[in-house]
Amino acid sequence: EPWLWSILLLGLALRLIELQAPLIDGQAWRQADSGAIARNFFQEGYNLFYPRVDWRGITPGYVEMNLPLYSFLVACLYGLLGGVHEWAGRLLSGLCSTAAAGLLYLLVRQLGGGRWSGRLAALFFLIFPLNVFYGRAFMPDSLMLLLSVGALLAFARWTRSGERRDFALAALAGGLCFMVKIPTLYLGFPLVALAWARWGWGFLRRPELWGYLVLVL
Repeated sequence: EPWLWSILLLGLALRLIELQAPLIDGQAWRQADSGAIARNFFQEGYNLFYPRVDWRGITPGYVEMNLPLYSFLVACLYGLLGGVHEWAGRLLSGLCSTAAAGLLYLLVRQLGGGRWSGRLAALFFLIFPLNVFYGRAFMPDSLMLLLSVGALLAFARWTRSGERRDFALAALAGGLCFMVKIPTLYLGFPLVALAWARWGWGFLRRPELWGYLVLVL
């Protein structure tokens, strides 16, 4: 699919502009907190369930927040790179955002759209200015979008295939998506729409769908 690869490379190139820029652009406070948590994972221990912030006073700095999977993955990159390099966070965001566009293409095709519909969906997703910004910001939004589209794609495939693998992927991606950023609970609406499109109102009588809800939540 040369057209799709060209679109994805264009989107990634947009996100690599000023890759080494400091975290002082829009949403600087959120980016700085995400960066601090990633650095503290790297310097103070890779414990995913005990994120630490810098504004800690005389406390250990533990903070209540969403699952800090994004900052944890950045910290793992720091470990591979041998030091703190904030561009690694921007790179991870860019890769997640670009991968989400690829999954969006597959989702459009899965739902009956043609090649060009999928290509245009991926293209617009990648070039919208707001998405370009959040697709390179040191924040979990790009990972959240990747998991969101992945959950919808796996769920759509499962409604047609009935494969346990698709069901497991849909549950895993959906659960992680909600933990990474809880406002994505709105994903329940398109998930219900996919179930209704496949089984009509009979989806309410399918025990596996209630099982999916329990697993994800």
